Amino acid sequence: MPGVIAEGFTLLCGPPKVGKSWMSLGLGVDVARGDRAFGTIGVEAGPVLYLALEDTARRLQTRLRKVLGDRPAPAGLRVDRPASAAGGLPARCKVRRSSPCPSA
Repeated sequence: MPGVIAEGFTLLCGPPKVGKSWMSLGLGVDVARGDRAFGTIGVEAGPVLYLALEDTARRLQTRLRKVLGDRPAPAGLRVDRPASAAGGLPARCKVRRSSPCPSA
């Protein structure tokens, strides 16, 4: 999304409960449709993989219904919620640390 999100790998970080997941899901739907992001920024339609690593199936379904409204899900949107999502990262993801975590 020109001027907002750089092409390639991007991390969206912030404190809890500020809307990161809602924004990501909404942008994913807009890109998959080729709609205007945030209602104003033109985006090129493209495939989207939304990984809901922290959401339960029920929460994800509720959010998708709210974001989509009465529109059908776009063909270019793939939503994945790994079986271990409720417990964090999927088992196939490995996190490596080059140094120990600092003490609190």
